[in-house]
Amino acid sequence: ILLQLFGTMSLLLRLFTRRSPFEFFGAIRTILVTALSTSSSNATLPTSIKVSREKLGVSASTAGFVLPLGATLNMSGTALYEGCVVLFIAQVYDVPLSFSGQIMLLLLAVLSAVAVAGIPGASLPLIIALLANFHIPPEGIGLILGIDRVLDMARTVLNVAADVVIACIVDEQVRPPDRPDTG
Repeated sequence: ILLQLFGTMSLLLRLFTRRSPFEFFGAIRTILVTALSTSSSNATLPTSIKVSREKLGVSASTAGFVLPLGATLNMSGTALYEGCVVLFIAQVYDVPLSFSGQIMLLLLAVLSAVAVAGIPGASLPLIIALLANFHIPPEGIGLILGIDRVLDMARTVLNVAADVVIACIVDEQVRPPDRPDTG
């Protein structure tokens, strides 16, 4: 999660915007703390919009379109988590997954992450479905229930940060640098 958050997101900022990753992460500190404390992309959305507008200078139209869409559809942290949990439980139960099975898991984790609600613990039923799909005992979910809340907090931070990164990229692509925000 940290590699995705600070590695991939920093790289995207460097490649597609003129923003410094250090300044960016400093500016969105409030967003990250809100996401961490609520474990909810939806609850963090008002903070994301406000900070994106006020501290990052993202236009109102871009923030108003990209951030709610991202809070609904962009669950990259959840997809990463679902895949890792299924692989972990498969290893615990000594259920081998072929290379093609792992590719299928990757695809299903990405697709099912889109269906996850932006609330705490929403991915657990989908993980159980993935376990059953790969003939892994679904009761294996009990192995991660004790730490799921902490991991939920971390993946929500990743999801929300990715939303804001994409909003910054889209804003730079659709708004010429010499044109001020008109609302």
